Amino acid sequence: MQHGAFKMLREMVTGLLDFLTKHHDVCRGCASERYTKSSFSNSDNRTTGILDLIHFDICGTMSHVSLSGYEYYVTFIDDHSKKTWTF
Repeated sequence: MQHGAFKMLREMVTGLLDFLTKHHDVCRGCASERYTKSSFSNSDNRTTGILDLIHFDICGTMSHVSLSGYEYYVTFIDDHSKKTWTF
């Protein structure tokens, strides 16, 4: 049995892995991608202006390249406005 989202993706995407469910509420693909990470401690420090503090994170190498041939992506988040850019 496949989750509805995977069934719909299979009709739109070629090469999608066949994730079958072993449980009624969590599919094997979702369960394999879960991991534990520590949460950040609370902070009373707040920025007062746009672009005062930028957080960034890079993700890669991806198991499949994008249509443009990229294997990584990076996100930038403005701490004050929470505006996010992804490249």
